[in-house]
Amino acid sequence: MNHPLNNGAYALFYTSPWQWLRIGQLAAALLIFAYYALKPPGAPGNGPFSDEVLHFSGNVLLALSCWVAFFGRWNLRYLVLAAFIYSMAIEIAQGLTPARTPDMADALMNTAGLSAGTAIAFLLQRWLRHVKRLKEQ
Repeated sequence: MNHPLNNGAYALFYTSPWQWLRIGQLAAALLIFAYYALKPPGAPGNGPFSDEVLHFSGNVLLALSCWVAFFGRWNLRYLVLAAFIYSMAIEIAQGLTPARTPDMADALMNTAGLSAGTAIAFLLQRWLRHVKRLKEQ
C-alpha cells in the first residue's frame, strides 16, 4: 500500500477533506461543457479537432467528472443516467440558440463518449476497491 499513487488515490476518494475539490471539478466541468456545446460553431476555441472528437471526448470527461464528484455516494448507473440526461439536454438546447442545431450524429457521439467514460470509471472503481482493501489490511 505504500505506493504514492495508492496513497494519493485513497486520500482523494476515501477521506472527506477532498470532497469540496471533487464537487468543484464537476461544477467547472459542467460550465465548460455547456459553454463549448452552446457557443457558435465558428467561434474560436475548437482548435484542430473535429466536432465528433469534441463530442466524444467531452462526454468521456463528463462521465468521469460525475463519477469523481459522487464516488461512493451514487451508484455508477445513476451517475451515467444523470450525465446522459445532461448531455442530451445540452444537445436539445442547441436548437434554442440561433447558430446551433441538434444533430443525431452528435447525440450518438455523446452516447459513445459516455459509454467509454463509464467503462473507464468502472475500471477505476475496481482499482480503488483494491486500494481500499490494501489500506484496511
